[in-house]
This record gives sequence, structure tokens and C-alpha cells, in this order.
Amino acid sequence: MMQCMAKATEIIDTRDDYPEHGIVVAKCIYRLVKPNVDAPHGYSYRLHCGTLDGQTLVRFDNETGKGDHVHWGSVEEPYPFTTPEQLLADFNQAIQSFVKG
Repeated sequence: MMQCMAKATEIIDTRDDYPEHGIVVAKCIYRLVKPNVDAPHGYSYRLHCGTLDGQTLVRFDNETGKGDHVHWGSVEEPYPFTTPEQLLADFNQAIQSFVKG
């Protein structure tokens, strides 16, 4: 499993390979000890759907210095984070076409 955050509480940390579709899906959400500038909501996350050779198809994350955002391939735009549950729902909906093939 991925080690996304130290000194935080794991909510989810999974990786699933879909070789029949040539993709990997990794979900990592951690509850921080306390909110910070990059995660005022108190969560650190990286939800990734990409090709087995490393190309990003869809990624939701709150990388240090960038805040909450989503990558649609090479295009990046802000993401309005509300809750971990909504984040997972949004991500799962975004990757359906890749997972279902």
C-alpha cells in the first residue's frame, strides 16, 4: 500500500490493477492530525486512475502548494472538496468509463 502521510489516520489506502483495461486505480485518503494551509479541511488525499505505464487519466489530489484540484489527463482545475465520501463518489464516477472499458 502507499504511504501517503505520516502522523495521520488512514481512511483508505488501496491499489487495484485492471490489466484487462490497462489501468491502475489507487485511492489514498488520510485524516490529518490538524488542518493546515494546504488542507484546511483536515484531509490529505490522492486518488489516481492511470495507465499501467504511468500516464495519468484522472487524478484528484491536494498536493502541497496547489490545494484541492483534479487532473483530467494533462488539464488541471480546482476541485471543490466537501467530504471524503463526496470525493470518493466524484472520483468513482469520473473513472467509470476507464474501469468498465
